[in-house]
Amino acid sequence: MPEFHAFKLICLLGLATPSFAAAQSETPAQATATSQNLVNIQPRIEQARWAASTQGDATELSAIAAELQAMNRNPSGQLAYYVPYWLAYTDYWLANISLKAGEKPAAAAAALGEAYSLLTETPSPDVETYALMSLVAGLKIAVTTPDQIGDAIGHARDAMEQAVALDPDNPRVLYARALADYTTPKEYGGGRVAEKIARSAIEQSPEPARALRPTWGRDASAALLVRILRAADRGDEADDIYARSIAEYPNSTALRLLAKTP
Repeated sequence: MPEFHAFKLICLLGLATPSFAAAQSETPAQATATSQNLVNIQPRIEQARWAASTQGDATELSAIAAELQAMNRNPSGQLAYYVPYWLAYTDYWLANISLKAGEKPAAAAAALGEAYSLLTETPSPDVETYALMSLVAGLKIAVTTPDQIGDAIGHARDAMEQAVALDPDNPRVLYARALADYTTPKEYGGGRVAEKIARSAIEQSPEPARALRPTWGRDASAALLVRILRAADRGDEADDIYARSIAEYPNSTALRLLAKTP
């Protein structure tokens, strides 16, 4: 199952390098230690997602969020960008998993509220900020009261438009666009371009491993494309894309979960 996504009433139509203000809230040694703690943050989150998705245990993911919250008290330099980003990303998955498990929406709403605030308060937002913000805002629709749903839809749409304007070929932008279309009901114009956008995402060149910057998205687009093809009874094509993608991303939660899904 692709991640829970409530971006359902919207038809959404080189990476920017964030600039960082110099700050003196941490000593160089403290900043170095914090940066080292973030070096493997994306694979750690991925591993925790797998445990939460397959074992129903979000303890590890919650621990990562707590760790990032502690780091976020006084981050400086580039960490003022990356710590809030990865905390927002972790919060997004905590909310996603909570909603999938059928838990009360209060916990998901709190995690998404924190994530959205972190991203909107980023001092130098870039394409990565807006791509993640569009996913967070889209998921917030699931826990938004009816009188606020218009604002939630507008926030998701605006973040996506900002991301597309900055870099339409960014893998995370493409994934967010594909997911939004895939989860939008046909009566509201959905399901028209998800396959095309997901294909465009997996046709992008693989991104090199980077210590702090995100590289997620291309694997998730591949998993989404496999689901679309399976649903259309195009199993041979789906199997081919799955085999190639899982070989490239053997630790991808989105792809590994497909092995558990008929």
